[in-house]
Amino acid sequence: MRQLELLLPFLHITSELLSRHAHTVSNAQALQQAKTAFPNAVLIVGCCSDPLTHALKGQTVLQDEERYSSLRHCRHVDELIENAPWVLNDEFLDEHDIDFVAHDALPYTDSSGSAGDSGDIYAHIKQQGRFLETKRTTGVSTTELIVRIIKRYDDFISRNVKRGYSLDDMDVPLLNRVNHAASAAIDAAAAVVRTAGKNAQILQKRLQDRLEKNAAEFQERFVKVFEPLQQRERNQHAKAAGRMATPSPTGAGAAAAGAAGGSESSDSAGDLPEADIVAVSPRGRKLARKR
Repeated sequence: MRQLELLLPFLHITSELLSRHAHTVSNAQALQQAKTAFPNAVLIVGCCSDPLTHALKGQTVLQDEERYSSLRHCRHVDELIENAPWVLNDEFLDEHDIDFVAHDALPYTDSSGSAGDSGDIYAHIKQQGRFLETKRTTGVSTTELIVRIIKRYDDFISRNVKRGYSLDDMDVPLLNRVNHAASAAIDAAAAVVRTAGKNAQILQKRLQDRLEKNAAEFQERFVKVFEPLQQRERNQHAKAAGRMATPSPTGAGAAAAGAAGGSESSDSAGDLPEADIVAVSPRGRKLARKR
């Protein structure tokens, strides 16, 4: 065990956590668990190739070279083994000086048929006491990412079309192309409606401002035209009221004569002008009446 002898008490731990998956948050957290399981541990990560992963598990989101690169840039990873085997045997562990194999404890089904009756590709490693259990952590898995994309398939097609990709570049099937064209037409119509609505609001605002301005101008012109007429009418009413409040000179002279003549006012009534007859009431109030 070359490095174990040179770098004691370093331990070599290999992790199969990323050998079949994309580099997700939950995978990185599992790598951190493996790295910090022992003081000064050396974490070696094995990553399977695309042909092996596609044959035994299915399609991947990232290609093998992309997975290799993401692992090299993970701060918890000390060494990377590319094109790692699907099932680990003793020869592989001894060749790479591996002391422990880190993975969660759930049995990992062996689709290659190499694990025997146990159905768990880590069964023999667990029997040897060389298995390091890591806890499953919450996070976004590759499967969850794929489900998100499938649910919003049309949205992502439209997104890439807007960014310059053609439907041929994305190998979109005919039926999906028809759906995309219909969705694009609906979006275009909705955009026209929104634009028309905005233009209508702008036009309505302009008309309202114009009406308010015209009303203010009309009111101002109305005041300029009719205010002098109203003032003239008020002056005429004031003059008329003044004339009615001013006593008649003839009536005043008759009242004075009546007061001086006393009881003889009735005898002297013939001396007054023919227009008025002045009399004194029994209570002393002067009365005037036109003929």
